[in-house]
Amino acid sequence: MRAFGTGSTVFNPNDPNQSEVLDKNFELFRAYLMLSKEQVNPTLPDLGNYRNYAEPNALYDALNPYLISETKISEESTEKAKEQLKFYFQQVSRESFPGIKLEVTLVEAVRKKLQAYPAWARYYKNETDRISREVPSLDAEKMLAGNEGDRGVLTSNHTVKGVYTFNGYKKMLEAIEASATPGNLNKNDWVMGGNSKKDEVDPAAVNNIRKKYFDDYIITWKKFITGINIKPYKDKNEAVNALVIFSEPNSPLKILLEKVSEQTNLSAEPASQSWLDPVWNLFKGKQTEKKELTPVETEFGALFKFTETKEGKPSQLAEYGSSLGNLLKASNPEADITKLELAEITSQVQAQDGKFVTLFNGVEKTVNGLLGVFNKGSVGPDIGILLKKPLGNLSDLVGGGIKDRIKKEWTEVYNKSKTAEKGYPFDNEGEADLKQLSEYLAPGGALDKYFNERLKKYFEGEAPNLKVKDSSEFKDFSDEFVKYLNNAFRLREALFGKNPTPSFAYEFKLQKIDGLIDVTIDGQNAKSDGTGSVKFTFPATSGDTGVVMKFASTSDSGSIPSSPPSIPSANSNSGNVNTSSSPSTSKPKPSSGDSSSGTAERKYAGTWGLFKFFEEGGGTANKNSNGEYVLTYKLGGKNVTATMKPSGGDLFDRNIFTSVRAPQNIMK
Repeated sequence: MRAFGTGSTVFNPNDPNQSEVLDKNFELFRAYLMLSKEQVNPTLPDLGNYRNYAEPNALYDALNPYLISETKISEESTEKAKEQLKFYFQQVSRESFPGIKLEVTLVEAVRKKLQAYPAWARYYKNETDRISREVPSLDAEKMLAGNEGDRGVLTSNHTVKGVYTFNGYKKMLEAIEASATPGNLNKNDWVMGGNSKKDEVDPAAVNNIRKKYFDDYIITWKKFITGINIKPYKDKNEAVNALVIFSEPNSPLKILLEKVSEQTNLSAEPASQSWLDPVWNLFKGKQTEKKELTPVETEFGALFKFTETKEGKPSQLAEYGSSLGNLLKASNPEADITKLELAEITSQVQAQDGKFVTLFNGVEKTVNGLLGVFNKGSVGPDIGILLKKPLGNLSDLVGGGIKDRIKKEWTEVYNKSKTAEKGYPFDNEGEADLKQLSEYLAPGGALDKYFNERLKKYFEGEAPNLKVKDSSEFKDFSDEFVKYLNNAFRLREALFGKNPTPSFAYEFKLQKIDGLIDVTIDGQNAKSDGTGSVKFTFPATSGDTGVVMKFASTSDSGSIPSSPPSIPSANSNSGNVNTSSSPSTSKPKPSSGDSSSGTAERKYAGTWGLFKFFEEGGGTANKNSNGEYVLTYKLGGKNVTATMKPSGGDLFDRNIFTSVRAPQNIMK
């Protein structure tokens, strides 16, 4: 946030990448202010103090990625730490909760930058916070209250803010309508100190806010569904116990999905709040008006039908539970899971022959038929995956179809890897998309989720020493795939650590020469007249990309323009990307020409400009024993020397990228 506030970038909210930077820093700044008890604006006393606007979930969402990573805790302790952090922020309304002292200059600098953040977006954030303070949040524990809880068969890690509940929706409709009234967009804009233009009118505000709200509503409930985990069965007794629970009318899985249906069916009549409601409904007559469905209802429509009870008939969700229960009601002892030994069940499954196998295959076919309604949309497949887990866990326990499921699920992950591991610095064809790479490789991304949910129990150790367990019941992974996992997780650790977003820290220093050299890396500046190393990060929080190295005589002002000169695209014809077929040895050329020229300015374009700049200076050829790289350049007729030293994993060794290439076939 500090780099964002003090950087030179002038942000364009219509640029998707820059809009994302604005959004991220607004949330960080808002959380920073919430932690203070200071007055918002002494000249506007009605705004009160910052703590009045504190919302626990907003604090947790904004700060969790940073606080967890800074504690350097083990992966096993991360979930517990998140729970403790969530509980800590829930105490923010208490008088005893500590307050921080704000840096006035930082607040002013960030507010100046956030003027580029659209008024409708600020209004949306402020209103969703306000409503979330007024409407209680929802989580699995609250949904299962009074229904014997989950009884140990499932866990859930996502809390839904009050604004994204049925009751919150009603309040948000009023807020969306109010945004059209002149002066309302910036009314009570406490994050900006109440100094925004009071008469601002944005004709597109209503549509923008409505779209953003429905998109976030869908994403929130999608996260809730994917955050439900059916615990693996360690033995037959656990499997039988889980199947008993999941087949009951008050199954925790059934209750949760019915609650999700209630909270996303926004056009439904609200639940009865008074004993007079049923009487009053007799006088209202039958509703004949057909309401237009919201995007939320379109996305969750399949779930509405799945949980719906018509004319006294059980819902499809109830049929699903009954189907699971059929595994426990076998009339033939040779098919009865409650009476068979695990070894006998495993033997039948591996041979794909026997009474239990026949029963299991029949139940699985019925369940898959019921779940066919969840094949479409962005949420439907997640619901289908969740409902397949009780049977999937049983299949894993007895060894049935493990290889086929692992291969099938890998196909989906592999398709994502092809777009994530493409372009510089993986190869020399264009540039890698950092967003797609994050979605695939970051903690919680596609590869991480696949490994944790499907493969982790077969492996031991940590990258780069991850290996298949000697005691594993499944060992058919190829050596190439095991090597890939180690290389991919090594890159993940260097680029992300435990963060969901990339963050690579390094030190940079320019050696003094007769003259002055200015280097701007991703908006972060260093000069050759400095006294020591400066600490930079990739990518910079300012949102700037690319490198500019500039020479100026000592008689000059010694500074470069407040924003770096325009850098051509990495895919332009400027020649700044070498397309040689040997990615590990080729050097991308700067846009200003080769290194022997006497030019007084050099540019290295794009998101990965830092690494092109590094390679042009000699790359890994000159590395000291302390891990510091010595780089040399020819600029303005002079030799320029710089040093770079990674603070953690070494992203400057390009092999860490080029060694990551997902194999299509992962089996021996």
